[in-house]
Amino acid sequence: MTPLTSVSGLASGIDFQALADAIIAAKRAPIRALEKQIAGKEERSQAYVSLDARLKGLQAAARALEKRDGLITKSVSVEMGGGAPASFRATAGPGAALGSYDVSVLQLATSERLGGGVFSDRAAELGIAGSFDVNGAQVTLDPGDSLDDVVARINALEGGEVRASVVRLAEGEAKLVLSSRREGAQGMELADPDGVLVELGLLTAAGERSEVLQAGADARLRVEGVEVTRSSNRMDDVLDGVTFELLQVDSGGGGIMQISRSTEGLRSAIETLVEAYNAVAGFARAQAVPMEGPRPPLAGDPVLRSVARVLQAAMGGMGTEEGEPGPRRLADLGISLQVDGTFSIDRARLDGALASDPDRVARLFAVQGGTSDPGVAFVTAGANTEDGSYSLQVDAMASAARADGASVPGTLSGVGEGDRVRIRSLDGSKTAEVVLQDGMTLEALAGALSSALAEEGLAVEAGVEGGRLFLAHSEMGSRSGFRVDLDGGAAVLTGLPEGEFRGTDVEGTVNGQAARGVGNLLVVEGEGPAQGLSIQIYTLPQGGEAVVSLRRGIGAQVRRLVTRVTGDGSGSLNQARDRLQQAADRMRSRVETIADRLDVQRDELNRRFAAVEEAISRAQSQGTYLAAQLDQIGRFQYGPRRR
Repeated sequence: MTPLTSVSGLASGIDFQALADAIIAAKRAPIRALEKQIAGKEERSQAYVSLDARLKGLQAAARALEKRDGLITKSVSVEMGGGAPASFRATAGPGAALGSYDVSVLQLATSERLGGGVFSDRAAELGIAGSFDVNGAQVTLDPGDSLDDVVARINALEGGEVRASVVRLAEGEAKLVLSSRREGAQGMELADPDGVLVELGLLTAAGERSEVLQAGADARLRVEGVEVTRSSNRMDDVLDGVTFELLQVDSGGGGIMQISRSTEGLRSAIETLVEAYNAVAGFARAQAVPMEGPRPPLAGDPVLRSVARVLQAAMGGMGTEEGEPGPRRLADLGISLQVDGTFSIDRARLDGALASDPDRVARLFAVQGGTSDPGVAFVTAGANTEDGSYSLQVDAMASAARADGASVPGTLSGVGEGDRVRIRSLDGSKTAEVVLQDGMTLEALAGALSSALAEEGLAVEAGVEGGRLFLAHSEMGSRSGFRVDLDGGAAVLTGLPEGEFRGTDVEGTVNGQAARGVGNLLVVEGEGPAQGLSIQIYTLPQGGEAVVSLRRGIGAQVRRLVTRVTGDGSGSLNQARDRLQQAADRMRSRVETIADRLDVQRDELNRRFAAVEEAISRAQSQGTYLAAQLDQIGRFQYGPRRR
């Protein structure tokens, strides 16, 4: 039988294979349409990926402005008299006061350097035995030690405040040298009870330095006419927030140190935000429906239109409350919306605003949270927290785990073997243990417990109040606590209770909505305007009530909007991509179904065409046979035909 996948067409003269291909190709039109739709959805999905990358860049730029870390700093410039090189460097932290200061370096701190004896062979046994102290650390020598061994032992001392070395003066002449790494007039502290340092040539028999190669000296600095002395060339306690590093003694009468506010970080962050927004706006503009030419993948896309609309509204909206001084919108900083949907920066106006009041400029972008009570602090807000004022009701304050003992005699007596107190962490990973001793006072026991607790890294304090022993955890909340185990007669002797002790969490509501307490932190988790709001409760507010306010600046608004769009799972952009993927998967499944059906139809066509070809071939064979028979009959009746 003719194979189903191939029909020769020799009998009929018809190319049945080409005919089958043409029929199947015509029936593949729905597949081609589906594949075109799949390609379109994949192109849209890739466009969403590009949009997501730009939005993540905008989110990072907005977060930097929202956090405000390092955006406004203090810079230091030094101008020396007579054009002399700078005799010092200085850095200024947040606590430094702005202004000019007269500064002169009068003397640099130096470290002490001592010379010892000269030895002919640094590797030979010295025959010196005994001990000496260097800055309180003991060094012990044996008779078989060499000069190199002495150097090694000194250099191995913990802290490394003194360095020993051997200087080769000439062939067969090795000199021992001690150098202090610590600057200042105090120098090295040497103690020589066994006379070892005398034999090494570092001290005289009278205990004096044998050879001072360099005396230790303190640094002297004059600031605003006041002279100060320190043991180091690095001084961080002369002016609040200022750290000096002395370089050399002044040769021209000192210099002027100018501490000023630096807004370069804030300016850069604002420019980065505008650039990141413009990247999103430019992408959205490129996806607009063109007058002619190919249609962009996200032309008319509702997600893109919504994102572009809300972000432009946030960038052009208010960042502070009505009536507050300072800039209230980007336009007040010289940042204005252009016809093409991007923002441009008038740098002269921006620099003027930064010079006038950089703190208020920074406030324009940040989260502004406040409370009506000093014992309550706004911590953070979630992406779903709405701006506004919230009523806080504190029902119970957080507490730390505590175990109070009963009244017992102030001195332990009748202590038996095995009487001890064990305090464990809640997970059992750490245990502090104190064995009781006869005659131990409660105060001594509390001290021993505190030492053992500190050594084990347990945040628990032991003490005595009113003649009663107590244990108290340093952290509040139900997650913090400890367990007390008392062996032998420890319970009677100490009065302490046994068992597990945990703190309690703060309890309260926000706008009548229950909030979860974690230590002294209240977090609103349920759905509602306050969802994601976190509040720290340090002291009970008056009447147990307070008002918490929240307003997002422009940077915080933008970050919140982007988070909602790009958030894992719940973000509208991710949901749109998921819908595209699901639709494309359904189409691929449909393509496979149609392709499978067409394969069946091709087989059926081949079977039918094969049957036709076989029938024609059979008919042709029968015709040939009949013609041959008729020819035979003619010959029989009429004889052979003449030619």
